[in-house]
This record gives sequence, structure tokens and C-alpha cells, in this order.
Amino acid sequence: MHNGPLTGSYARGHHVYVCMTKDASVDSNDISFKIAGLQAFRQAFQQADPQILEPIYTVEVLCPDDLTGAVMGDLQSRRAIVEESIRKEIFRK
Repeated sequence: MHNGPLTGSYARGHHVYVCMTKDASVDSNDISFKIAGLQAFRQAFQQADPQILEPIYTVEVLCPDDLTGAVMGDLQSRRAIVEESIRKEIFRK
């Protein structure tokens, strides 16, 4: 499933088996089975109470003062949670 039911993200590692009777192949076509399978997967996926597992990293970023805003904006666009911002002055000899 390329567009998962929760966030629209790729859902992987799931196996789906469709069982049918002899009569179903006469009354239905290929697209009907695809739609029925998609709807069944979405319903089963929601009932399974899925959880979104995102990686959690601790990262320390050093950047010049004039780029701090751009770096913070980029991190937040990636749904980062900034816990602390410290201004350190580094002098080179």
C-alpha cells in the first residue's frame, strides 16, 4: 500500500490474502476485487490500532549565528523538536 491510512506514508510488511468462491469470478471483475481488498485492508488496519513509529535521535548542530534561523526552520520542517538552543562563541587563532 503506497498511501497508508494514517499519514499517507508507505505501509509495508503486510500480507493480504483474498479468498473467493467460484460464483464470484463470474459476477465480478479485476477492479472490483482490488477495490474490495483496499477497503478491507483500510478497515482492518484501523481496527488494529496502528502506531506511528518514528526514529528519535539526539543531535547537536553547530552553525554560524547568521544561519541559525535557516537551520532551525529546516529542522522544524522535518518535525524536529528543539529542546535547547545555546549560543556558543568559538574563536579561532
